Amino acid sequence: MQAKRFEYEYAELLQIAALSILAFVVFVIIQFATDALVGTDGYYHLKLALLLKETSLADWPLEFPWLPLTVLSPDRYVDHHFLFHVFIIPFTVFSEIVGGKIAAAFFAAAAFCGFQIALPRLSLPARILASGAFFAISPAFLYRMSMLRAQSLSLAMLMLIFVLLTSKRKYALGAAAFAFVWMYNAFPLIALLLGCFSAAEILVKRRIPWSIIIWGLGGMLLGLIVNPYFPANIIFLFHHLVDKFQPGGYAVKVGTEWYPYESEHFFTHGALSLALLGLALHFAPDTKREGAEHVWTALIFALVLLAMLLKSRRFIELFPPFALLSAVWSLQISKGLRNVKFLKVGAAMAATLALAVFSILSASDSVSESKDLERYKDSALWLKNNTPKGSLVFMSDWDDFPRLFYWNAHNTYLAGLDPYFFYATDPARFHLWRRITRGKLKAPPGPLIKGRFGSRYIFIDRDHEKLRMQLEKDQTSRQLFKSGDSYVYEVASNHAVN
Repeated sequence: MQAKRFEYEYAELLQIAALSILAFVVFVIIQFATDALVGTDGYYHLKLALLLKETSLADWPLEFPWLPLTVLSPDRYVDHHFLFHVFIIPFTVFSEIVGGKIAAAFFAAAAFCGFQIALPRLSLPARILASGAFFAISPAFLYRMSMLRAQSLSLAMLMLIFVLLTSKRKYALGAAAFAFVWMYNAFPLIALLLGCFSAAEILVKRRIPWSIIIWGLGGMLLGLIVNPYFPANIIFLFHHLVDKFQPGGYAVKVGTEWYPYESEHFFTHGALSLALLGLALHFAPDTKREGAEHVWTALIFALVLLAMLLKSRRFIELFPPFALLSAVWSLQISKGLRNVKFLKVGAAMAATLALAVFSILSASDSVSESKDLERYKDSALWLKNNTPKGSLVFMSDWDDFPRLFYWNAHNTYLAGLDPYFFYATDPARFHLWRRITRGKLKAPPGPLIKGRFGSRYIFIDRDHEKLRMQLEKDQTSRQLFKSGDSYVYEVASNHAVN
């Protein structure tokens, strides 16, 4: 069996293109199980893309005044998704939300296409089987691929980098690493994949691939230095990642995605991936067999991703496809999947198709439960139309920011995107904010909100009833606006309400 290089036959390219188009259709179907964007952060990314579209080259990089009390304050702002935001822009030409949803489906299909390119040469039946398995491995994986976030393009890039590594395309690898740095702050994953490839090379060929390591790391380093945000991007990388990988746990309570699954949910979303990983380990070829470095690179990387998944559920976006990739490579080299015929895999294809349909329907159900598209819209627009431009809004929760920001870029906001970004600038102020929003202060909150945070306007979602009741009793505060999902209060400038 010939190890896969970076060349493809015409028929193979047609198969990949046709399957990728079909994958795009499937992701569109999942995407439109709701009229909202999937998840929350997509509203921030869509808004940034819209703002970039309106920004002339003379005014680039985009100024970002909207989170002044965080590590993303105007003097330290880093767009750590810059290329991702640029890629969204073409989809917004005719429609914002619908364009964002089509973009999310397209990026997920790009991840599928990257997976196809990373596969070994397969017969058409085996390629269809592997494609079905991509959709069957985990409903949670499909759900996260459906978000308007950079993880789908990140997976596409990692699959491409896998191909460039194993085909020894060092110049293209350097360029891909450079682009990844500009696209998404998860680029340290490249270093992990380089390390896994190096381990495979040592295991299989008893050598360290210094040249390709240098080009990969060099591309990353160049992307960091030749960067409009240098050197702030280095400092931001520390803030973005240091709290996520401390052995003692997180300094603050972060988003759910950073915490591990409970055992029941872990096996629900990861059982098939674990089985595929076991299959890859069982059929892992002898190191002397041609193409063994492909198997061992994918396999070692999948094991690393499994360890990361045990710490944080967000890695469900990466572990399943690499577990599947390692299994396909192992079976291809050890069992000759290349020659599998339709009749011989009929039962396997039927079972995979059934699992894929179940996984797609399950992901669609999760997508359909997305919070209402216009959540917080009324309060956000009221603030936009009735407060001074740039006035700071005190928020009851950091994860309300993306929706507020999408509907209203007129105001600035207390916290957003990650609570650690707020904590890192002033831990004492952060803990005071937490005490206020949880309704744990004995004193009236209004004067503290204005004096300590410099904000006259307060946005409260319906989950913070204790704070709302305190503001109702606070003689220095008054309710300005109420909608079905939120409230707006004001702290009087003279600390008294007439």
